[in-house]
Amino acid sequence: MFLHPVTGAVGMRQPDGSHGPGGDAVFPLVRDLDSFVRFLEGVRRYMGACWDPYEGEDGVKAFLRAMAEVDAGALAEGAPGAEVWEHLFASITELGVDGY
Repeated sequence: MFLHPVTGAVGMRQPDGSHGPGGDAVFPLVRDLDSFVRFLEGVRRYMGACWDPYEGEDGVKAFLRAMAEVDAGALAEGAPGAEVWEHLFASITELGVDGY
């Protein structure tokens, strides 16, 4: 994880080199630290609705709408960090205290 000292942008380096030569390139996750924290809070808030929604509830769409209000570019199609957020979401919810 990287936090840009001037802009506050949060990025990540892919050690396998898939995002740059030798894996040295940093790709963006979210526009700033506040957005990063709000995304993590969103994962916690929507994990139950995504994995086990109530009838008529679409947790995934609700999560994506809420996160688009925080940083629309982070989960946009083709965004470098969009796939990473999918993996972060899955790892956080699958390893939760409730057995997700």
